[in-house]
Amino acid sequence: MTLGEIVNSFTEQDTIPLLMKRIFSRHQKYSFCYDQVFGVQTRKDYIIKAYLIADLLKQYKGDYIGIMLPALTGTSLLITASYLSKKTPVMLNWTQ
Repeated sequence: MTLGEIVNSFTEQDTIPLLMKRIFSRHQKYSFCYDQVFGVQTRKDYIIKAYLIADLLKQYKGDYIGIMLPALTGTSLLITASYLSKKTPVMLNWTQ
């Protein structure tokens, strides 16, 4: 199944965590992003880190979590982890 076929298979009932699992389970060794600390990260590396951070975020009560938006690859990781922890990320720009 190609990425286009996966995208076309989305339904209104799909959640962001479900779609992440579906997409990241394919071609796990493909490069996904680059970070100066970790270097090139594969899809598998990225999703493992997201699940670890999600477990930390689950410790906080409430449905929302504030995230200060750094200009880093880690921002997408924090947002992904928020969704995996069933919290709605509230993005805060550092200039505010």
